[in-house]
Amino acid sequence: MANSSEPLVSIAESVSTSSTKKRVRIFRHELPSVLNNSEMCTEIASLLVDIIFKTLYIYDDRGSRIAVDDAITKALGEVIFMKSFAAALLQAMEKQAKFQSHVGCYRLLHWSCILFSKSAFATVSKNAFCRVATAQASLLHIVMQRSFHEQRACKRTFFHLFSQPTFLDIYVKAVLSAREKPAKGLSEAFHPLFTNMLHEDFQSIVVPASVKMLKRNPEIVLESVGILLKSVNLDTSKYALEILSVVLPQARHADDVRRIEALAIVRCLSIKSSNPDSLEAMFHAVKAVIGGAEGRLAFPYQRIGMIKALQELAGAPDGKHINHLSQTICSYLLSCYKDDGNEEVKLSALSALGSWASRSCDAVQPNLVSFITSGLKEKEALRRGHLRCLRSIFKNADAILLMSSLLAPLVQLVKTGFTKAVQRLDGIYALLLVGKIAAVDLKAEEVLVKEKLWSLVSQNEPSLVPIHMASKLSTEDCMACIDLLEVLLLEHQCRVLDTFSARLLLQLIVFLMCHPCWEIRRMAYDVTRKIITAAPQLTEILLVEFMNFMSVLAEKLCISKSSDTDNSLDTQVPFIPSTEVSIKALVVISSAALAATPSAFVQVLLCAHHPYVVGTAKRDTVWRRLCKCLRTCGSDVSGIISANVENLCKGLFGLMGLKSANPLEQQAAISSLSSLMSISPGETYSEFDKYLKDFPDRYSHDALSESDIRIFHTPEGMLSSEQGVYVAESVAAKNMKQAKGRYRVYEDDNDEVKFVNPLLRSPLVGDVAYETMVKLSRCTVPPLCNWALDIATALRLIVTEEDRVVLDLIPSVVEGEENKKPSLGLFERIIDGLSVSCKSGPLPVDSFTFVFPILERVLLYSKKTGLHDDVLRILYMHLDPLLPLPRLRMLSVLYHVLGIVPAYQASIGPALNELCLGLLPDEVAPALYGVYAKDVHVRMACLNAVRCIPAVANRSLPENVEVATSIWIALHDPQKSVAETAEDIWDRYGYEFGTDYSGLFKALSHINYNVRVAAAEALAAALDECPDTIQESLSTLFSLYIRDAGSIEDNFDGGWLGRQGVALALLSAADADPNADVRGRMLNAGIMIIDKHGRDNVSLLFPIFENYLNKKASDEEKYDLVREGVVIFTGALAKHLAKKLLDVLNTPSEAVQRAVSACLSPLMQSKQVCQISENALEQVYIDIFAVKLQPDDAPALVSRLLDQLMKSDIWGASWSSFWACWSGQGIWNLLLEEVWHCGCTTRRNSAKRREGALLGFECLCETLGRLFEPYVIQMLPLLLVSFSDQVVAVREAAECAARAMMSQLTAQGVKLVLPSLLKGLEDKAWRTKQSSVQLLGAMAYCAPEQLSQCLPKIVPKLTEVGSVIQNPEISSLVPTLLMGLTDPNDHTKYSLDILLQTTFVNSIDAPSLALLVPIDMIPPIGLLLPEVKKKFVQLQQQGPLDLLFGMGEENFPDLVPWLLDTLKSDNSNVERSGAAQGLSEVRIYYLHFAYIVALS
Repeated sequence: MANSSEPLVSIAESVSTSSTKKRVRIFRHELPSVLNNSEMCTEIASLLVDIIFKTLYIYDDRGSRIAVDDAITKALGEVIFMKSFAAALLQAMEKQAKFQSHVGCYRLLHWSCILFSKSAFATVSKNAFCRVATAQASLLHIVMQRSFHEQRACKRTFFHLFSQPTFLDIYVKAVLSAREKPAKGLSEAFHPLFTNMLHEDFQSIVVPASVKMLKRNPEIVLESVGILLKSVNLDTSKYALEILSVVLPQARHADDVRRIEALAIVRCLSIKSSNPDSLEAMFHAVKAVIGGAEGRLAFPYQRIGMIKALQELAGAPDGKHINHLSQTICSYLLSCYKDDGNEEVKLSALSALGSWASRSCDAVQPNLVSFITSGLKEKEALRRGHLRCLRSIFKNADAILLMSSLLAPLVQLVKTGFTKAVQRLDGIYALLLVGKIAAVDLKAEEVLVKEKLWSLVSQNEPSLVPIHMASKLSTEDCMACIDLLEVLLLEHQCRVLDTFSARLLLQLIVFLMCHPCWEIRRMAYDVTRKIITAAPQLTEILLVEFMNFMSVLAEKLCISKSSDTDNSLDTQVPFIPSTEVSIKALVVISSAALAATPSAFVQVLLCAHHPYVVGTAKRDTVWRRLCKCLRTCGSDVSGIISANVENLCKGLFGLMGLKSANPLEQQAAISSLSSLMSISPGETYSEFDKYLKDFPDRYSHDALSESDIRIFHTPEGMLSSEQGVYVAESVAAKNMKQAKGRYRVYEDDNDEVKFVNPLLRSPLVGDVAYETMVKLSRCTVPPLCNWALDIATALRLIVTEEDRVVLDLIPSVVEGEENKKPSLGLFERIIDGLSVSCKSGPLPVDSFTFVFPILERVLLYSKKTGLHDDVLRILYMHLDPLLPLPRLRMLSVLYHVLGIVPAYQASIGPALNELCLGLLPDEVAPALYGVYAKDVHVRMACLNAVRCIPAVANRSLPENVEVATSIWIALHDPQKSVAETAEDIWDRYGYEFGTDYSGLFKALSHINYNVRVAAAEALAAALDECPDTIQESLSTLFSLYIRDAGSIEDNFDGGWLGRQGVALALLSAADADPNADVRGRMLNAGIMIIDKHGRDNVSLLFPIFENYLNKKASDEEKYDLVREGVVIFTGALAKHLAKKLLDVLNTPSEAVQRAVSACLSPLMQSKQVCQISENALEQVYIDIFAVKLQPDDAPALVSRLLDQLMKSDIWGASWSSFWACWSGQGIWNLLLEEVWHCGCTTRRNSAKRREGALLGFECLCETLGRLFEPYVIQMLPLLLVSFSDQVVAVREAAECAARAMMSQLTAQGVKLVLPSLLKGLEDKAWRTKQSSVQLLGAMAYCAPEQLSQCLPKIVPKLTEVGSVIQNPEISSLVPTLLMGLTDPNDHTKYSLDILLQTTFVNSIDAPSLALLVPIDMIPPIGLLLPEVKKKFVQLQQQGPLDLLFGMGEENFPDLVPWLLDTLKSDNSNVERSGAAQGLSEVRIYYLHFAYIVALS
């Protein structure tokens, strides 16, 4: 036994799991398995009951509950379990009833029904059965006070159970014999028992119990007896008088509730009494009470109660006896009206009179007509009572003609009622009655036309009955309004629609269909069906008004939730109907509408998805329910949709749908589209795609200003700013103003992502677009959909943020595992998710296309990241040629990756080939994008891949200009291998290039230089093949150049690439270009043209150049660039233009003067020295430079230049004169140095000549460069003197000359100059010392390599040259290092310690290293030298020479002896050979040094 109970104990511990699957497994598999293998006993039954009751409060899902119910049903077959279960159930039910707790009540009731229906419990113990049944009644009372759904569930549960006679006793005890008034729901729950009740049971059990309680405690059972009589399917004629006798006292009771409940019983008795005698007996019983048989009815409510009892008898079944009885009762009621003086009693009598008079035409006697006629003249209340009585009588169509004589007073009441607001209700009743008379009497219709009654009513009240008025009317009055609408729209449709607004009338119908009163709604439903059937043209208007009403309700509901203000006084929406009421109204309208007007399906669809109708349910819940009802009515919903998708979508995209100004209607359209997609996805999406493609303003949100956005987001009723900008103001001319302060930017009249992407950056709908993107991400294939939020976020970042924001989220490849963060970044998570999703194979095409932008963005990064390998691995899995992949984008991104990471060439190449296998002929041009890449291997990979395209491989490519242009450019690629591969593709293309050069012109401005070069060559080749196009092409090139030249703004030149391309293509002159590279190429091209064709076109070119030289410009500085180009071109024609060039030398622009000097070289020619001038200096110039002019001009030219150099007041003129003399003459000019020196020193009284001489030195240094270095030592005394000259201009010229000199010195030149300068520092004369210091300062302009060799020697004396040191760590240690250099014995060790403690994070430049080497290398050179010598002779490299040049021979005194000893030793041939090479290098060092000394 213990073994049998242990599994149940284990199950009991796990039964409280939250997993639905585990719960179902326990009760469907584990528990039955244990019970099948065990014999039921008390212990097992007790454990099983405990397990079941543990689920009572925690199992709230349907699947788990059904599993438990099935287990109970199966176990009830065992009597032991049944008794144990019943005892526990009864205990739980009584406990719930005691505490009146609704939690778990329904489950207990459900289990009790299972106990009664699935077991023999009723036969085992009748007493226990009654106790359980009584407990059921108590719990049912609790549940029936809960929600509608719980009530309905209980009724369904008890329907079959209570149909058994056994429960009659339970009903009598629980309801008819209750001590407290039972809930209405409890009595209604016994409806199955009532419908199957027999006369015997009713007569012997129910009636006695009912009569007894009606006498003893009538207030407890009145309602229950009414429900009982209403439900039984029995003729109550023989019980009527018995029951009526105990009910009539309650009908005249002072309590209103009792009177209402008693009258309900009277109504049921009359309806279900078919015996005429019984009905007449009931009338006489009531009449006797009114006559005082049971005492005088002193109070009006007593008489009213009895008269209403007579009115309730009017519900008796039809029969011949009714004609006589109705006449009798009407006569009696007329007497009651006349005899009673109380107005309320009179009104009750009129109401009862109307009910009985409508039962038979015999009751409409002349006395009744005259009574009504006189009553229409009564005061307001009684007059209205007579009108209501007439309305009841007119329900009998035969009675209308009998009372047509009332037309005239009724017409007068209509006129009065619609002209005076206080009598409006009388007018409504009168109009209803007039309409009914006119419908059956043609003469009456003529009277209405003659009286112009319709026009009068419409002018005074276009809506007939305003909503605010209808909301205040009683139930009877509202029903009269419904009657009026029915009569007008059915009997007088044409006149009414011509006179009244159909929209306003239908608004009233919609309002009444949603009225809180069920009787009003039911009547409105019936009338609506009739109206739609009779006037189908009103269907769409009715649906539109229903939609508008729902929108108003939604707004009011939102306001009521957010505000404490009482909205009950709202005249437009006095009450808010429940969602269920709205749905029922929609079902009524839709079922009738689609039957009469199938075209109204769009409105039905929108109404079914309106947010107010849907409420908190799923957005397609109401639609599904509606479809079910429509199918019941015979409508083929799916068929209608499939046949009208285009029209449906057009309506949903229209002004009532997505373009609606109302956001609720927009949401309804969106939900409707979703439902359409579930029914007919292909056709619906095609229409959606077509619509959005034609939509013009998807990107218009980007043009909105901050003010526009602020206005849009401003709540209605508020100002957008303190300046009072109204919310409804138009954003721009294209934006349209909307009602209630709203506006749209739209004008009136995996593809999903392409529609959403542009809106992600919108400041208006960006958040909504992001939510849409999240939903789309969830549609990807599992398990990728688990990363939906990350995917949507990444896609939004890619579209909206700057590259930096996106790329910072991508991990760099150098981070590695040591820098791996504990939490993965956004892109890492997505790539991990993709890797997991691709484990079982490639993704579906739609999912891959959706996430491809993320892969693309990672791969488009400017350098390799840590995700590149994984992304490429995923990409390689999706290359199938047959699938509709984004191939062109994949090709483009692979080209980029290949350019960034050449190491991927082995894997990307085959991937490109496979991608191209799936390309179509019209996709070849974009695939050739790779030929414009900068890298050769990318261009080769592209061409090899293009050869795999089927159309290329099969030589079936159609003629295409773009394809031809790309191949033609590749055919002229500067790389030979690319050109050869392109030649093969060109042969496969098979067409001529043609004369469309637009692609070539565009390529001339490509960002990559190789493309510009190739395009230039390609254009030249094309022009060679088609010479007729040269003139037009040249014009195009000039236009392109002019266009690009105008793109310079704010010192930013954005068009120089295009101009350079034009230069490469044209080889012709162009205007001054601000880019040096462009100018250089243009000038070179122009010079080549002039060299080839200038001889024959001098007369043509000279006027052009003359014009440019003489032209005055507003911006002289910029125009100097033009003059520079003209001068250079003029120099090509120098033999004709020498004088002009010399005049241009006066231009105050260094660039122009340099250009002139460069062009003078072809004008000069070296000749033999001859005596021409007395001035020795001038004569030497003339001797060396014989100008290629007339012989008489040469002396004048040289004299002019020298005179300008020595005497000109303009610095530019002096400087340019020297440039003109010296430029282009080479080393032979060095012979003039002595003469120049003498000239400068013999005329020291002239400051201008001293300045001119120094300018000459500067030009010599710049022109001759390092060739002038041997003569620098001779210039030093002059420079030292000039630095202390009294004239500022001379000192400045000396400083410039010193800078020029120092910038051209080599390492040996520095060694030659440095001793003299350092010696000058020791001179006693302060001017000499100052000059030496200034010259040492000028050494800062030495090249860093040269300066690094001398820096350790001059740093202790001149720290100002420390600016050359760039390394931040060394710069901070300069004082310490200087101490180590100046005092090695005391500070070297300290300096080395400081260096060892320094952490270097920046590269060490040459000057910085020069400071370190003397400290680091010279002290330990003795220790390092043996190993260095060993490497010299083993490696046979240039070692000794580098050491001697770098550190000086003084640090290697035994180097040469050691080399000689090694050469003579018996060592290996390798070492002796190395020693021989070392000696040769030492010899080179000494020869070089001797050459420098000899030159100096």
